[in-house]
Amino acid sequence: MLVSKTAKEIEEWITSYIYDNAEHLNFSSEVDVTAGLEYHGFDSMEAQSMLGELMEWLDLGSDDIDATFFYDYPTIEQFAEAVSKL
Repeated sequence: MLVSKTAKEIEEWITSYIYDNAEHLNFSSEVDVTAGLEYHGFDSMEAQSMLGELMEWLDLGSDDIDATFFYDYPTIEQFAEAVSKL
């Protein structure tokens, strides 16, 4: 598998996702890429939903990124960097 986006592009996509879903996430602050998804109001179901949309945006298969990535790379910054290297 080869991800064609940079870590910065993935961070920006996640940031946009958070702002687009801020009301649903009950989040009203600035996005902090050095913080984890839980800081931004995500629960496990919302993280899975975002992951599905991210994989679609990256044109990846449904099993190319395991949900445990969020635990292995707990901040948005770390997660984006790891995904960009797939």
